[in-house]
Amino acid sequence: ALQTSYLKDLVTLVDPTNRYSFLNFLVQKGRIYRAIVANKVSCSRYEFEQYFRWVANQLTTIEWGERVETVRISNNTFEVMCGSGLQVATTSLVIGTGRVPAMPDFAAAHIDSAEVLHSSEMLNTQRDFRGRRVLVVGAGQSGAEIVDFLL
Repeated sequence: ALQTSYLKDLVTLVDPTNRYSFLNFLVQKGRIYRAIVANKVSCSRYEFEQYFRWVANQLTTIEWGERVETVRISNNTFEVMCGSGLQVATTSLVIGTGRVPAMPDFAAAHIDSAEVLHSSEMLNTQRDFRGRRVLVVGAGQSGAEIVDFLL
């Protein structure tokens, strides 16, 4: 089960009426009554991952199944090059690597530097991220928790 309330989803605390809320996910999937009858105050990581996928599948700015080959910073923009030839310029970037801890090739070469670390190392680092640009490479709840920590 999640260690935090599902009401701390992607949107509820900012806008409880938002269509991307976890409660709306339960309604759309026909699970709201089961959750209420069971008096659920939390949900499984699996169910929350389903919720994340449900939201992500509604967003047109998400690219699934792309292998990121390079990421460059140019003029305050991330320039992303994918193996399929897809090129994207963006001011925000989150890369999901899957459930198995992994470090993309473009970052692995820098893992021993003071500038790159795996999300699994966040709790053991003493680094100060204030005022810095950060690229989060993670997936599911781990990636979301890293972003929340940094914010």
